[in-house]
Amino acid sequence: MSFVQRVIAAIRRRARSPAGQRVSDCARGRCLLRLMAVILALPLTASVVAQETDAETPPAPPPTVKMGSAGSSGGAISGMSETTGSDVAADASEADVAAEEIAPEAPLSPRPTADAPRTTPAGSLPEFIELDDPETQIAPFHIAEVLVEGTVYDDRADLTIQIDVEISRDQGWYDVPLRLSQARIYSKTASGPGRQSPGVPAMREDGLHWQFRGRGTHRLVFAAGVPVRTTPAGRQLQLSLPQMPPLFEARANLRFEKDNLVIRSYNREATIRTRSGETPEGGTLLEASLPNGRLDLLWQERGQAPEPDWQASSNLTLRRTLAAWELLVQQTVQRTESGRGTLSIRPPSGFTVWELVGQPLQSWSLDPAQPGWVTLNLGDDAGERLELRWVLRAPFPTSGGIIDLDGFEISGVRVHSGRIRISPVAGFQLIPIADALRFLERVEDEASPADTTPAVFAYSFSAPSWRLSLNAKEIEALFACEPRYDLLLAEDKAELNGAFSIRQEAGDLRTFRVDVSAMEAAGWLVNPRREGTGAASQITRNGPLVQFDWPASAGDSKSAVIRFEKPLDGDAAAFDVPLPRASATSLEPPELVVRAADALRVEIDADGRPSSAALPAAPPIQARVVSRLQLAPSAARIGVTATIEPRTVKASTIISIEDVQNRGVTVEQAIRFQVHYGRLDAFRIRLPEQLPVPSGAEKFALRIRVDGRDIDHAEWANGVLRVPLPEPLIGRFSAVLSYVLPRLEGAQTVTAPVIEVAECGYTDVLLEAPPSLGISVASESSGWRLVPTSAERLRWVAGGDARDANLTIARTVRQSLQRLVISGGWVWTRIESGGAQSTTARYRVEPGATSLTFRLPVQAQTPDVRVAGRAVPDLQPSGEESRNQWTVRLPRSSSTDPVEVMIAYRVEAAGKLQSMARVGVDLPEFAGNVFVERAVWVCELPDTDLLLASPAGMTRLFDWRREGAFWTRRPSVRFRDEMVRAGFGEELADGAKMAGVRYVYSQTGPRSRLELWSIDRSLVVLFGAGVTLIVGFVFWSFPALRNVATLLVLGFLVCLAGLWIAEPIQVFLQPAAFGAVMATIATAIDSRARRRRLVMGAQESSFRLVPRPQVFPVGEPIRSTVLRPTGSDHGVPG
Repeated sequence: MSFVQRVIAAIRRRARSPAGQRVSDCARGRCLLRLMAVILALPLTASVVAQETDAETPPAPPPTVKMGSAGSSGGAISGMSETTGSDVAADASEADVAAEEIAPEAPLSPRPTADAPRTTPAGSLPEFIELDDPETQIAPFHIAEVLVEGTVYDDRADLTIQIDVEISRDQGWYDVPLRLSQARIYSKTASGPGRQSPGVPAMREDGLHWQFRGRGTHRLVFAAGVPVRTTPAGRQLQLSLPQMPPLFEARANLRFEKDNLVIRSYNREATIRTRSGETPEGGTLLEASLPNGRLDLLWQERGQAPEPDWQASSNLTLRRTLAAWELLVQQTVQRTESGRGTLSIRPPSGFTVWELVGQPLQSWSLDPAQPGWVTLNLGDDAGERLELRWVLRAPFPTSGGIIDLDGFEISGVRVHSGRIRISPVAGFQLIPIADALRFLERVEDEASPADTTPAVFAYSFSAPSWRLSLNAKEIEALFACEPRYDLLLAEDKAELNGAFSIRQEAGDLRTFRVDVSAMEAAGWLVNPRREGTGAASQITRNGPLVQFDWPASAGDSKSAVIRFEKPLDGDAAAFDVPLPRASATSLEPPELVVRAADALRVEIDADGRPSSAALPAAPPIQARVVSRLQLAPSAARIGVTATIEPRTVKASTIISIEDVQNRGVTVEQAIRFQVHYGRLDAFRIRLPEQLPVPSGAEKFALRIRVDGRDIDHAEWANGVLRVPLPEPLIGRFSAVLSYVLPRLEGAQTVTAPVIEVAECGYTDVLLEAPPSLGISVASESSGWRLVPTSAERLRWVAGGDARDANLTIARTVRQSLQRLVISGGWVWTRIESGGAQSTTARYRVEPGATSLTFRLPVQAQTPDVRVAGRAVPDLQPSGEESRNQWTVRLPRSSSTDPVEVMIAYRVEAAGKLQSMARVGVDLPEFAGNVFVERAVWVCELPDTDLLLASPAGMTRLFDWRREGAFWTRRPSVRFRDEMVRAGFGEELADGAKMAGVRYVYSQTGPRSRLELWSIDRSLVVLFGAGVTLIVGFVFWSFPALRNVATLLVLGFLVCLAGLWIAEPIQVFLQPAAFGAVMATIATAIDSRARRRRLVMGAQESSFRLVPRPQVFPVGEPIRSTVLRPTGSDHGVPG
């Protein structure tokens, strides 16, 4: 059933119902006409709604609230479709059925208007159609009475506004606009049947809204304040009132504070009556009738000139400074005339002017005639704009209290607006007193760049008589304390420094107490100190407590320091340290640092765990850190045992073979000292016999470094080399001895000595060498054992009695035991037409390697080697049998990033590159233990040559791509991925360099030699096109081969050959196709020439042109027997 049919059926059922019998025939006709109008308007409405869906739509009212507007038409409501009374009970079921039958498949959502939001509940279409029902034409509400009473002052009006609202229906909530936009409501009282509540939201563009429910009269009484404006024509009071039905007028009964006033209204339809001097308190009484919902009064004293029309703007910031409130004011006054010499301003009550500067302010003084007012001397040439900066202060009670702020009054100012920022006060909670607020509006904080602290409150005002009251309530101080104890043990006394770091979490801490009774009972002397950031201003003793006091607003960071001392006797002492107890909201786990003199052996008994907290400042005496602990929060004591011990020295050594050259072996010996219970100011070295040092040059034989610092003032005396230390040291430190061990030319064995120190023997000796040097310890060396699990370097260990080690040096790189990992490589080889090759190889060596050994081709020139971007100077071959082996040192670094090594070299060729040749490319060769994870090789051929066959065992990273009419080889997507994995992805950004890349390969593992085939471009065309032409000639010469079987056999042979030589076949495919095209063209030309020769060689036609013979007339026509072509009589009749 269609929508129209369902509507007609619903109307018929409505007509048969008892309610429908009341509708007259004329009403039914009007309903049908309106129904037709609705049906015709539905498509247009749907299109309009569709077009306006994306437009801005006013917010819809709450679903349960009926919207209406009692306008000038007597309160007629637009968009209300609610039935009341008996109709609701009688038609409920039928309305539901009709709604189900006439509801469209898609609900219509007509856009509500801004003036009268309209809601049509489900199932109300019959009521909407039945417009002649008198019950539905009654307005649901109207404003019955508006009465305004109160007193008007110079800057404000205190009013009582009474509004009576008449609700005509029982069901539903009704939203009534009350306006009153200019008022500030202090309180309200309500009476009447049913319920009432502010609208949602209460304030809208047209003012205040209120919601009512229940039939009857509802009365609202508001206590409100309205600011009085100062205009050039006098003072003005404006207030928008609720809209009443026609002929209804609002009433106003006001008393003005002053007598003899001239009062008029901009509302021309208003009726005003004024009386003066009829009340004991004086003033002017006004009675007015106000149509159109507008109270607009303007008044001034009789015979008084208009006041100056000035404007002012003030930005105030209230904060606390030490023990006072501080009010900072930036003020701007705009005058209508210049030249007036003075200006009177009244600051907020209770504040004292601390500072006042401005332009063009010359001086200021307090006005004795007007207490609380300040007179500003501006000079005779003052301009119209004044800029003032105030600093005002008022006392701040220690326990807080109430502070009142009232507006700046400026004589002659008509409009005074601005903002007030309330900064937070440490230790206090600021609470605005709502009943004392006047002409202020809460706003968001808009801090300037100079305001570093956000405000807790921000208000705006537009009247000079604003008022603000704040209650500053003190907050209980909540703070956390972190104790740090530094225990210093000397040979004759013990000293404990207790530092308590205090972090405030709430409130303002002013007093902090520490209980030291347990320390005093244990014999410790107490000495409180005023040290560190946030130190207390006063320290006092209160029995067993040490009290620290700070002034108000001293900051969030505070500290307290107490020093305790205890004398010690004898070579051994055992005592307890009872920790002082601090009173705090929360106590952090204490940190303990124990230092002791060098000669003391200390044992600590404490409930704690090791700590990595920063150490406090070093003590003035030489002391070492014995222990660093984080104590348990419940720890109450520390047990200490201290014993004086003699000094002990221990040492171990590591001998490192750093480099091997023809003239000698570079050796570094590191000696690691451990000194206990005393400090070492120097150590002595015994030079071994293996070092041929000339007499008198002993102190120059070694390069000595202690903890990275060179020692260049060693002393040779009594057969030992004395090495002074930069400062007396205790604990662990290292000394490194560097020297070159002489080696005979070509010698394969060298004896490396172990340099000894006179202070002690070695606990163990370690010899190590990088695998790239090919160093090994001879088997006949007693006591040396290889460490097979060593990863980065080769290591041998021996006992402390080892005196030397016999070293064997490998001859070539293949014999080397070098072990390292190359995570990525990128090799670029450029082959020239003359046969020469230029190769640039870049490798990323994983950290841990100290050197890299490689071998280049015999014909290679001296390479250009760079390590981490820096050229390697004085590069010399390191091979013994050939001069093509090189070793480069890698930098030592704690970083985990690989080290990049670049090797660039050139290989000259014996002859020119042939038209089709087998080309060999030699790459850098590494030791067998060097693992290359991934390498990318780029081969660049001359422009006259093409790649015919790729090197065996390489993965191709290129494919065929069409460029115009031809296909060429270009890098594939895998090339980019491999470059990124190898660590050279940044090279892809060089477009000019990558444009010429054609032949790209990847490999895993080291490759020292690659072989490929190249061919001249002309030979490619000759072979490819020539073979095709020859095959075509064979097909042409032997017609027996012109069949499908021959073509299939030929294709099979080509595919079979592609199993072994696929790449050459791909190279020749394009020239072969070119040859096939040429053969096809040749065949077409030959066929055309043959057809022409056949036409020219055909017999001549038998048709001849014979001249007509002369005919003489005769008597009778003679019939000829000559045969003639049919249809031709040659002019002979008959």
